[in-house]
Amino acid sequence: MTPALVEDSLQPSHPIRPRIGNPDELQELFDEKCYSKASSLVRMIQHFLGNTVFLNGVKTFLQRHSYSNVNDNDLWRALAETATSKTFREVKALETWISKTGYPVIDLIQNSSRKIVKATQKRFLIFTQEEQNKDRKYHEKHTSTKLSHPWKVPITLTTQKEKNWQTSYFYWLDKETDYFHNETFACNSWFVGNVLMQGFVRVNYDQANWNRLIVQLAARADIVPPRVRAQLIHDAFWLSRAGVLTQTLSLQLSRYLVNETHHLPWIIALRLFEDMYALLAESTSYEHFKEYLVQLLSPVYYNLGWLESSATNATQRFLRALIMGAACKFGLPDCVLKAQQLYLVEMTSLKTHNQIADDFQQLVYCTGIEAGGDAEWGFALRRFNGSTKAMERHRLLAALACTKNASILLKLLEESVSSPTISAVEMQLAISSVAKNPVGKTFTLSFVTNNWKRVNAKLSGSSYITRRLITDVTDCLSSEKELKQLEEFVENSEERSIKSVAWFRALQKTKANVLWLRKNHHTINSWLTLATRH
Repeated sequence: MTPALVEDSLQPSHPIRPRIGNPDELQELFDEKCYSKASSLVRMIQHFLGNTVFLNGVKTFLQRHSYSNVNDNDLWRALAETATSKTFREVKALETWISKTGYPVIDLIQNSSRKIVKATQKRFLIFTQEEQNKDRKYHEKHTSTKLSHPWKVPITLTTQKEKNWQTSYFYWLDKETDYFHNETFACNSWFVGNVLMQGFVRVNYDQANWNRLIVQLAARADIVPPRVRAQLIHDAFWLSRAGVLTQTLSLQLSRYLVNETHHLPWIIALRLFEDMYALLAESTSYEHFKEYLVQLLSPVYYNLGWLESSATNATQRFLRALIMGAACKFGLPDCVLKAQQLYLVEMTSLKTHNQIADDFQQLVYCTGIEAGGDAEWGFALRRFNGSTKAMERHRLLAALACTKNASILLKLLEESVSSPTISAVEMQLAISSVAKNPVGKTFTLSFVTNNWKRVNAKLSGSSYITRRLITDVTDCLSSEKELKQLEEFVENSEERSIKSVAWFRALQKTKANVLWLRKNHHTINSWLTLATRH
């Protein structure tokens, strides 16, 4: 769900059921976000109706219309027929989610003395009002619904007193603002909305409730389920990115991770941290941020260890690989040293096949090359050229982009485009990997824009790989210089492939990044300076 939430907060965006003007728009409008959002909405509908009712409704729909053409009304009607406690009108109200662009952020403000919560919904975007107005025009082109109409939102709530995570209180928010009563609201106690992330929404709270949740996580995080902990992290950081919350609040919430041992919160947190890490790469906060991340990662890193016997099941193995990869990436000394040692053993081994455990191959190769020199890079290149296994080639190619040598990175970019032995998928991987390297971020943009005709020709019209490449190259651009370069490329070019939605979205995301860094850099630097003070 989280990737879809991020994608649908960008612009231009489009509904799941867009209005198609011509066949050329099909490939752009039926993108990855369309499918990931659709699956999230199916989950929300299933939760709203109940598992049994939902499955019976789908069964009725499939049996009734087998070998026939259908539209969405047929599905809504089948679901409503099996939902004895729901009317067709209630079920069909969920149709707004496929015909409207985006999704809402729900502001929940508690009045514990009256045992009520005020709920307000509005569209969530990470852009300024100017960009939101542009998105409104794009929306009107591709849908018949008005952007100002509220969503029909099924909302669940649970309180500190109840802590009922499975059968939480249910409310129906079908207007911009409404009030909900709950007898379990109490003074100085927290509550959580959109329990277990069942709804495709973000949730924001009043400052007091956020503070109580932060205190709870720091004191006893295990009282809150892992999925809800992940949800709070994800909502807090993206609300901060949009300027709804202060950046210090989301950072303060993240401090509890020093005691986190479950993989779900770490998956979400590390994605967000890697994004911030790239955005701060050219700022004075960069080293402080790395130091802060090492502080958070150290306890779980040393607890898990490198021995395979320390991971008792698949989930533990996944968590260990995740944490080790992040620890080495952000420079935890023990992790870097052990990865270097493993890479050296691999280089000096007489065996021609890989001796490194699968869980550690990517991080060992990347760390060994990043901390090494020409010999380490050359060894991986020879392995890459001699391999015929797609997975191994992809790992090695991503690792080759970890070097700090800018001239080698430029050579890798050129080779990925010009070499006939490197496929379009491998070219995309190479360019994306160099773009994620702080050393290569800026000149990767220059390389792609200066060589777009060659790059696009090798992609051969593959819309998925093209969108992926554009996103990876531009996702973490954050300087005024990079923004100007991207603007000139997108706005001055007459080539049709550069007038795509993907490039326009990249431009808007870069504007948002630049604005975010300009507004928050000093605040983040001050907070990190205090947080990392020994």
